[in-house]
This record gives sequence, structure tokens and C-alpha cells, in this order.
Amino acid sequence: MMLGWTSEVEPTQTIMKRNNPVKGLEKGNKSVGSKNENHTAQGELPYIILPTCDDRLIWDVWASNFHLPALTVADELGLFRFLKKTPATAEEVSKVFSLQMRATEALLGVLTSLGFLAQHQDRFYITDV
Repeated sequence: MMLGWTSEVEPTQTIMKRNNPVKGLEKGNKSVGSKNENHTAQGELPYIILPTCDDRLIWDVWASNFHLPALTVADELGLFRFLKKTPATAEEVSKVFSLQMRATEALLGVLTSLGFLAQHQDRFYITDV
């Protein structure tokens, strides 16, 4: 597997150009792009080569850079102790911990997606994790 731009496309790969899938471009097609060429001569968007396998593991590793800081902030704030006593809405969490609403929603969203919190009828509950 090679990461980055390539000018070779396997016939079985699916590529996309402007969100329109195109099957089986010929091998060696130069309009795909290279290290130094990110667009075609006509100024069109480059072709995007879709992964040929599940790339979830790569994204999980990349996203993990954001998971630990969010978990640390929640723990240092005492968010888990607070929600264990009283499930609360994002607005209530924002007021109790003096956080901006956008930051509160982001933190609660990350913790919910990781499985540390569950949301039911706008209230966040701590999970068994």
C-alpha cells in the first residue's frame, strides 16, 4: 500500500472525480495527479482514489490524538462525578462548569461517541465503562 498521490490506477479501483464514481481508468493515467501535480491542466479537481480496504483503523489511530485530551479535561473538571449524581443537558453542564456552549457540546459529543456517555432525551448519562 502506498500513501500519497499516485499516477497509477489499478483497473479494479474505484476513483472519484467531483463526486462521480468512475470505474477502471486505464493504468498510468496522468490526470490522476502526482506529487507535484494536484490538479489537471484545465483547473479541474484531481481524481480521488478510494481506499480498497477498510481504513477505519488508520482513522481511529489519527483520531486518538483527540480522545485522550477530551477524556482528561472531563476527568479534571469532575464531569463524570457530576453526571453520575445527576444526568444533565449540555446547557446545564455548560453552566455548572462555566464552559462555552460550543466547547461543552464538542466535549460531550466526543465522550458520547467514545462510549463514556449516553444521551437520552437531551440528557447525558454516564455509562458503565
